[in-house]
Parts: sequence; C-alpha cells; structure tokens
Amino acid sequence: MKKLISVLTVAMMLTMFGHPIEAKTDEEYLIEIQETVNLINELYVGDEVTKDELYESAIKGIESMLDAYSGIYTQEEAMELVSTLNSDYVGIGVGVQMIDGEVYITQVFDGGDAKDKGVMINDQLIRVNGEEVKGQDLDSVVSKIQGPEDTTVDIELLRGEQTIALTVERRHIMISSVEPLDLKQIDSSIDSAIQSQVAAYTIDTFSEGTDEQLFDIIKVKKEAGVKYLLLDMRDNTGGYLETAVNMGKVLLPEGIITSLVNKEGESFVYRSYIEEPPFKIVLLVNGNSASATEIFAAAVKESGVGVVIGEQTFGKGVAQTFYQTNSGQIVKLTTEEFLSRDGNTIHGIGVKPDIVVDMPEYIFAQDRLYIGDNSPQVKVVEELLSYLGYLNEAPDETFERATFEAVKKFQTDAGLYSYGVCDYTTQIALNTVYIQSKQTRDPQMQRAIDWIVEDAK
Repeated sequence: MKKLISVLTVAMMLTMFGHPIEAKTDEEYLIEIQETVNLINELYVGDEVTKDELYESAIKGIESMLDAYSGIYTQEEAMELVSTLNSDYVGIGVGVQMIDGEVYITQVFDGGDAKDKGVMINDQLIRVNGEEVKGQDLDSVVSKIQGPEDTTVDIELLRGEQTIALTVERRHIMISSVEPLDLKQIDSSIDSAIQSQVAAYTIDTFSEGTDEQLFDIIKVKKEAGVKYLLLDMRDNTGGYLETAVNMGKVLLPEGIITSLVNKEGESFVYRSYIEEPPFKIVLLVNGNSASATEIFAAAVKESGVGVVIGEQTFGKGVAQTFYQTNSGQIVKLTTEEFLSRDGNTIHGIGVKPDIVVDMPEYIFAQDRLYIGDNSPQVKVVEELLSYLGYLNEAPDETFERATFEAVKKFQTDAGLYSYGVCDYTTQIALNTVYIQSKQTRDPQMQRAIDWIVEDAK
C-alpha cells in the first residue's frame, strides 16, 4: 500500500508538472524559495531546522556554483579575509593551501601559537570548531580560523593516521612583506664589486604598504649606483592588484603592465610611463607564485627589463571585487580576467620563466608508500630523494627497488626505523630535511646570482 501511494503520488506530480518548463522570473524564483522554506518550517518533522538556517543554506547553495575565488561572507568574515592580504594580522600563524580538495598546512610562522602548539608543515586541516572543512573554499576556511585577538579556535589535524585536536590562540602577528637578502651568505664566492651592484629582497605578499616599502628602497639603492634588483617572490600568492601595479609603475619600462577584461569584454589597461627603468630585475618565482605575482612576473618577462627564473607559476589570472548587499552580506566575485603585457592569458596557464629551474614539491600523502606502488606521490618522494642525494635514477611514479633502498638510507640518516616503507613519519622528515637544505643550498637563487655575474661581465 505504501509503495502504491508513493507511485500514485509521483504519477500525479508528473501529470501536474509534465508541461514544458519555461524560464522563471526572478520574482517567481524568490516566491518558490519562500514557499519551500515555509513548507519545511510548518510540516517537516526531521531534525529541527530554523528559517534562518534554511535561508543561509540557500545562499550557500548559490555560493557553491561560483568559482574557488568567489564567496559570500558576513562583514566580520570579510574583514578577517581582507586582513590575510596584509602582513599585519590576527591569526594562529599558519599558511594553508588547497591541494586536491584538501587543506594542508604549508607554512608555520614564528610568533604564532600554532608553532608553539607543535603544528607542522604537511598537517592536514580537517575541522575548525568542529566543522569539517572538506568541500569548503579556502577563503571560508581561513575566515573561520581567524578571529579577534586573544580568542581561541579549535582545530583538528590529520597527521598520518593520527588525529590531533588543538585549541590555538589567535595572536597579533607581524610579517614584514619586504625582507633584505644577504647574497654573501648565499654565495660566499660572489665578488664584492658585483655584490655592491645588487639589491636583493624577498617579497612575501603584495599587501597594503609593500609598494611604499619598495619605493623607499628604490630611491636609496638608485642613488647608491645599484644596477640589479633581485626579487624573490617564490611562494608569494598575491594580494592587492593596486600594489603590483604601483610597483610596476616605478620598475618597468614604458608600456602595459596588465589589462583587466570584464564580462562584457571591456578592458582597463594599467601602464608604466618610465622611459629608463632604474634597474635590471632578476625575479624568482615558483609554482606557488600566484595572482599579483604573476602580473608582475609576466610584465618583467615580456618587457625585457630583466629575467624571470624558477618554475612555472600557479596560474590564477582572475581578479575579485568585494560588494555589500542591502542585508549587510559581503559578496566577493570574480569580475575580471587579467592578461599579460603582450595580451597573453595567465589563468589556468601561469607564467613560464625565462630560465626554468625546477625544485621538488613537498610530499603531501596520507598513505604509506610501498615497493611496487604507482602514483604521483611516489614521483614527489623520488624527486625529494634525488634532490637530497639519495637517488640517482630519474624520478617517476613507480616505487622500485632503487627507491626502496634510497628510503632506507634516508631513514637511517634521519634516525628513523629503516625498513624502506615511506610512511608518514618519513614523509615529514623528508619535508623537514628539504626545508633545512634550502637554507644552505638553493639552486634557483644560485642560478639568479650566476645570471647577474654573467650579465655584469
């Protein structure tokens, strides 16, 4: 009888709604949503759900149809999100990235409580305040981690098979976006005469004020007779478009810096009007260099003002704009695509350096890797082992005998149980040793210095 009633009901519904579907007006859609919410509110006997929750879910459903860079936020969430673009912010002191749909810790900053609580690079973030982060966009996750100073947030991390629950304090953290580099520490053999011609800096983000810091540097270095400006923008995921444009206006030769194209195909062009740039620019980028960094990198490459060295950049070639609705919600929308100086597409492609110097990625695997396994993660492990001097064969996706022996040797040297299986502890150790090795051996930076030495002859 139940099945019969169900079939009859469905048949009636099909009969009622069997006519051709016509496009609904905005008003009809709003009425339909309101009627559905009212129906659920009046008759639904499942778990209790409020009208507010239903309407918020409808908004989240709309949000899920947008790209990864758009989102809908409360005013508080939006303010916290904007603060992440600056080097002066309140947070727990981590950098995160979305990798294959999962959120991983990729940076742990000094001064943050996360470092004090033992959070490590390679930890997978699975919950914030009890809410699963899987399926959420990265901006939403970041906004939940952040909050008022001296408050706490509960996070859960997955480290191998171990789940770690932590209560972490939000602190005021200062990270200078422009930091000087000592070339003598990087290459002790560099000639002092050449060193005096080079100004070298790391730029971690295009935050508010990054351009002004650089303006002061440019003035001083130009007066001192510096000829080369070495800028390390590896892992710089971007920031404010205006900051990148302002930097381009004082460093790049006359011409287009970037063009922004909207939905209607209309373009807005940012230009530099400098007849003679103050320096030759040597720019370092990698696969995490994104957005505003890519605008600057493409302009350096295509203007001929210098050279770009490193790895293909990330490929985020779209710009977002914040809007406030009458209800007070903040909507961040992808509104424009930006093109390079020569009109080339960056989104989904990235910027290929003039001189490619590939480096291994970090290993982000949640599974043990055994001899005979075949996966992209095996190749990452082999690249790390090769870079660290444990593997002589060309890295591929197959865990072969040579890989097994290399893992065993690494485990012995790292003080781990040496049995050839690349377990999670070994993966963490590979990342850690790799990070440490880059402090004294940096092929990309060394190639930049070599280029300057060759060019100065």
